Amino acid sequence: MIDWIQTNIPPWVPIAFVVHFAILGTVAYLILLERKIASWTQDRIGPNRVGPYGLFQPLADGLKFILKEDYRPRNVDKVLFTIAPALMITVVIISIAVLPWGGTKQSVRRVTFATQTNDAEQKAAAQAKLFSGARVTDVREVDHVDPFEGMMQLFEFIQGHFADHPELIALLSGENLLGGRFLRGSSKAPLITSPLLPLIERLLRRGERQGLLRGGLDPLHLYVVMVSLCYFHRSNAHTLSTIFATDLLAPSWQAQHKKMATDVLSRFLRPR
Repeated sequence: MIDWIQTNIPPWVPIAFVVHFAILGTVAYLILLERKIASWTQDRIGPNRVGPYGLFQPLADGLKFILKEDYRPRNVDKVLFTIAPALMITVVIISIAVLPWGGTKQSVRRVTFATQTNDAEQKAAAQAKLFSGARVTDVREVDHVDPFEGMMQLFEFIQGHFADHPELIALLSGENLLGGRFLRGSSKAPLITSPLLPLIERLLRRGERQGLLRGGLDPLHLYVVMVSLCYFHRSNAHTLSTIFATDLLAPSWQAQHKKMATDVLSRFLRPR
């Protein structure tokens, strides 16, 4: 239930309820204080029947306001007579809306997997679940694969993983906005994609020995290049689509770009 609330209800909603009722309660007891002072200056008792020293009088007044008979005089505009009190209290409540109660965390809540929790392991589990599709458990699985074909299959796999998990784009973008704060504090996140680098290095070195792949390539640099070819046009699709008046998320455009990126990588990997 708590997870559903954090995911589907904006953080300003509970803040609005708390602030609203806190202010209404404060106003109610300020009215009680005014009545007490007025009774003291006029040499009379004042509110003292409801609760100790009359402290529950604002609650009784609120119930009376809700439950009392709805009286409407004759020859009045029924619509205006009914909505006038509502308009008055609405204007008062709206005046509270301009106060910055929410702080700055609202802008990143939905792209950081429940940043309002302090449970680092819960965040790590969410990230691990998202990355699990691209995880390689045994680098020896590529020993029987042609190095060039293995590298292209890996690139195809990365392409598919980004295409199948658009939420990964939001997670990475949000984590970059936070300066990698979650990844630095997670013990699991660095282990999620680390098997990819030994796999790429194994393919590169075997392909270099056999003369099938370009020599002297750094596995990390190559991995970043491969991810960039799969990531950039998706992470910036909305802005680029607007700038160039072309839908970069259209299946036809994505297919053309995938074909071009595959050709770029294949020509780069071939030995010179």
